[in-house]
Amino acid sequence: MVESSYGVGKLEGREEGEKIGEKRGKEEERLYVAINLLDILDDATIAGKTGLPLEEVEKLRRNNKNQ
Repeated sequence: MVESSYGVGKLEGREEGEKIGEKRGKEEERLYVAINLLDILDDATIAGKTGLPLEEVEKLRRNNKNQ
């Protein structure tokens, strides 16, 4: 029974880790897209198209002005 519980826990942990990784990957992709749109679209449009909060897009613009 201990081995069975261990296996189930291990599987659940792996599944949880995959979900977290997938979520992080999607967030990174949204940020990447937003950064690449900064020079052609306004902040509100970028926020609307990427699903990022407007405040996050504004922060990205401030942080990427020097680059």
